Amino acid sequence: MRCTAGGLRVEENCTIAPVVTTRVQHGEHGRQPLDSFNTQPLPEPSAPSPGHLFYNSEDHSDITFIVGQEEWRFPAHSFILEKTQLTFLSLLRAASTEEQYEEIRSRFSRNENMDPNLVPPVILKLPDLQPDVFEQILRYIYTNQVSFSTVDSTLRLLHPSQVYHLPQLTSHCLSHISKNVNPSNVLMVLSHLLCPEVHHPSISFSPITTLNDNSSNEENHENDNERNELVFKCFLIVDRHADEVLQSEQFETLEHELMVEIVKRDTLEVSSEAIVFDSVMRWACRACKKQRKELTSDNKCSVLGKALFLVRYLVMTPEEFLRGPVSQGVLSKEDKELFLSRLTTHNSSPQTSLPDRWSTWKIAVKRQNYHSLLPVTSPHSELPSSNTDMSVSPSNSIQPVNSNVKRNDRKKKSMSKKLLNGMGDLVICVIQLLD
Repeated sequence: MRCTAGGLRVEENCTIAPVVTTRVQHGEHGRQPLDSFNTQPLPEPSAPSPGHLFYNSEDHSDITFIVGQEEWRFPAHSFILEKTQLTFLSLLRAASTEEQYEEIRSRFSRNENMDPNLVPPVILKLPDLQPDVFEQILRYIYTNQVSFSTVDSTLRLLHPSQVYHLPQLTSHCLSHISKNVNPSNVLMVLSHLLCPEVHHPSISFSPITTLNDNSSNEENHENDNERNELVFKCFLIVDRHADEVLQSEQFETLEHELMVEIVKRDTLEVSSEAIVFDSVMRWACRACKKQRKELTSDNKCSVLGKALFLVRYLVMTPEEFLRGPVSQGVLSKEDKELFLSRLTTHNSSPQTSLPDRWSTWKIAVKRQNYHSLLPVTSPHSELPSSNTDMSVSPSNSIQPVNSNVKRNDRKKKSMSKKLLNGMGDLVICVIQLLD
């Protein structure tokens, strides 16, 4: 897809960011109708911008970037880069020491027209940035153009575009990802959105001390609403396609925090809680291998941490419980006997009757499919908070919109069930008293 000042058009499955074209279009097909008597001459094409002229050019280049471990070489021009001042300063900060940064910034701030043949260009090294990502950033700065091919490549560009203060480029990335996120890539998208430091460990936000801190912070948080909306959409996809997502290989590679966020959700539309348990065990096995630990029950419990308590054991069938938690041996003998007793005798005692170590967890609460009536694109009023940590994930108790009737029906059924259970308990108590 290509975006121009004149509109949108599809081209080789690529998304091109808005760019001002260098020619004037006339009529529907770019020409005057044959039956028109208007013989006015066509306007001459407009002149290309300086960025288009100097992109990929050595002419008047006074900066050379050496990028990546393979050390790709990119010529650049300070008079072009300075138009995006925050970006220019961030690149300088990332590629130089404190002394070099002040010296280089002082040189370019004098705006002296120095002959590149007499004064060698400044060499800036960015070994932690991927060359193809930097090329996209440089092309966008020069020509206001960017091309997207896959979600994966767009995700690799997303975080650097934020770090180097290019909010419009970040917006294009988020838009392209949002249009193409699906159950097969949603975990990868969530991982990049919520754990960027894992995928870009050497790229972090650089403090820009030469500018007002408030303006810098505004630049960094300009895309928060779009980002949070995308996070919300991703969690809706996870909920609706829980079986497919949890059983995917990508789930095993998730960061512990993100895995916990998914497993604890009340709104996962899983066909069986056994799928949740199996997915958690697969994750634990991979984590043990990664940490060079033996695949013992104790080690699995250790790497899982609180994730072990997030499985809803008491909504399983006795067969699922025997085939899963009992055979895996991750629960104590006491816990296995207690849970199995409640599952086989249909014990309806409240959650508080559980041992203290289990009483605060929702192991007897069935997950609710609240999202079945929600649209994929959420209204702004339903968006999660703008925090940057894991708390940005949507609430686990989101209610469907426009479903008051069905909600009331569920409440009536629930009240009727509780009333019948209460009557049964009362009859049992009376019989015991009479005996």
